[in-house]
Amino acid sequence: SVIDGSRDRSYRLVATASGKPLYRKMGFEEVGDIVKFQGTVRNPLGSRDVSDARLTDIDPIVQLDGKAVGGDRRALLMWMFENARLVIIRRKGDLLGFAGLRPFGQGHVTGPVIAQNIETGTALVTSLAGGVRGRHLRLDVSAESELCEILADIGMVAVDRAQVMQIGSSKITPQRLGLVSQAFG
Repeated sequence: SVIDGSRDRSYRLVATASGKPLYRKMGFEEVGDIVKFQGTVRNPLGSRDVSDARLTDIDPIVQLDGKAVGGDRRALLMWMFENARLVIIRRKGDLLGFAGLRPFGQGHVTGPVIAQNIETGTALVTSLAGGVRGRHLRLDVSAESELCEILADIGMVAVDRAQVMQIGSSKITPQRLGLVSQAFG
């Protein structure tokens, strides 16, 4: 299999209950949980530090994303730049984080959220949430993330939980605060 031929890499997935036994047989281990938050947004704080990404921001976004996920998602991030909304926070010229927002189902979904720290991630998420106040929003986050409490404060509710499984040595990084989706990580 592809996985057997590349044991020096890590592979991560979000497992359904019926898929877990198969993934365990393949060597995947449970490494955490993802919580799906959704709801009608109210009272997000926002931030003056957040700005819309420009084309010149794509290379630094791809680099920061690569550090967080361990791979190159340039094509996905370019698609988001062209078809969704990407916002960033820079300080003294350095990219501290970025996040995306796109239409999804009954409303919008936020993700990815990649940030150097929880304060930056919070500013990105609440800024995007402010643009959809009063409408349905979804965000998938690690169960251990400090964003869980912040999302509850702006009116979102934890409605589902799924197990993250991994094969290989890298750990889930704290820089990845929110997923693009459970399918894309």
